[in-house]
Amino acid sequence: MKRAIFIFAVLVLAFSAMGAGFSSYSDAVAIDSNCTTGTLALGIACLNMLPDGSQLLPQAGQSDQAPSPTGTITTSDGNFKGSIGGSSYFDGLTINAYSCQLGFSPGLQLEIANVGTLPARLSGLSFDWGYLASSVTLCNWSFIRPDGVLAGGTDVLSLQEALNQVVIKPQERLDLAVQMQFANDVNGGACAVNMGYNRWNVDTP
Repeated sequence: MKRAIFIFAVLVLAFSAMGAGFSSYSDAVAIDSNCTTGTLALGIACLNMLPDGSQLLPQAGQSDQAPSPTGTITTSDGNFKGSIGGSSYFDGLTINAYSCQLGFSPGLQLEIANVGTLPARLSGLSFDWGYLASSVTLCNWSFIRPDGVLAGGTDVLSLQEALNQVVIKPQERLDLAVQMQFANDVNGGACAVNMGYNRWNVDTP
C-alpha cells in the first residue's frame, strides 16, 4: 500500500513539473540560417575620344566655325572594378585637357557596366572640373539603355534625371556619349568623372 502511495505521489509531482514547463513554453520559433549576399558594383570605361563631339552625337549638328577650335584631351582610369567579355571597367575616370581653345567641343564615348551580381541604379554621374567648372560645360549627351531605348539631352541635370530611371542588371552595359564645350581657352586642366549607385530590387534571370 505504501509502495502504491509513493508511486502515485511521484506521478503527481512529475505531471506538475510538466505543466509548469508547458505553461512557460513560447510559441516563438528561432531559426538559424545562412544568407548569401551579392556584389553591388558598377564600372565605367572610355571607349573613344573625338576632337569633334558632334560626330558621336549626330542630333547635335556640326559646328559652322572655320577653322574649328583645337585642343587635346586624354583619359586615365581609376581603380579597377571588374570586367565583362574582356573589357575592363573602373570606379571612375579622369579627363585631361591640354591647350584647348575657346569653342573646342570634344566628345567621349563612355560605357557603364554592371560588373557585380546585383541589379543597380545610378544615383549620380558627376563631371568635376574643379576651378575650371565655369570654363567647360557638358553641352550634349545621349545614351542607349540596355533595353535599346535612346535618350538624349543638353545638360548635366537632364542627364542625371534620365540615368536615374535606368536599372542596369548584372553583365549589362550602357553606352553613353557626351560632348563638352570650352567657354574659355584652357592651357591645362583635369575633370574627375565619378559615379554613385545603389541596389535596385528587381528579379534577375
